[in-house]
Amino acid sequence: MCMIRTVIFDLDNTLYDCIGIEHDVTREEMAAYVREAFGWTAEEYLRRLDEATKELIGIAGCTGSCRNRVIRYQFMMENAGFPIHPHVMKMYEIHWDGMLRRMKPYPEVKEVLRRLGERGIRIGVGTDLTAEIQYRKMETLGIIQSIDFVVTSEEASLEKPSEIFFEQCRKKMRCEPEECLFIGDRIDKDYEGARQAGMQALWLNRESAEVPEGIEMIRDLTEIFPYLETKE
Repeated sequence: MCMIRTVIFDLDNTLYDCIGIEHDVTREEMAAYVREAFGWTAEEYLRRLDEATKELIGIAGCTGSCRNRVIRYQFMMENAGFPIHPHVMKMYEIHWDGMLRRMKPYPEVKEVLRRLGERGIRIGVGTDLTAEIQYRKMETLGIIQSIDFVVTSEEASLEKPSEIFFEQCRKKMRCEPEECLFIGDRIDKDYEGARQAGMQALWLNRESAEVPEGIEMIRDLTEIFPYLETKE
């Protein structure tokens, strides 16, 4: 039995509700902009954004750059025949300003980070997307001061569950893989990626979805502590 010395959290939909606030931004601020600028509905915007994203992934693969909204919006404007200026940066600002303005940590997050720190456990964030915006999120959420290290897909060059991503985590966590616990909302990216890297893992199942056989899960982050006690 190995004591947990490091806990690494996914960020989006693990420490705050990303899907919910992104939906609100799309249906409110972004919907108003694309209707006025291009005559699009929110559904048309999402379809064109999805097409641009797939095009970018086809070029760059599943890397940090495939999440870059400046490039996504650039492709979207080029494909639609609209000028890139001022629309690319305007949509980028609408999206992230709207997200950051709405962003709040899940209720238990700050207390969980405090208790982990008091136990002497190192705390990391392992997240897809680009470093600059993920740092802005952690600052907005008021948790950056509790984080000891960060790994982004931009830094690692590939997204979870890539071995390269988790190897970059291993370089920073200052413990053996089996002494590290990785927690996230995605079984395929977070749980399975961490397990394949030799780490312990918990699936954060806030929506009470059906649990596949063999998956260890928690329903909120306070349930980390009973799990840690079994490792002491």
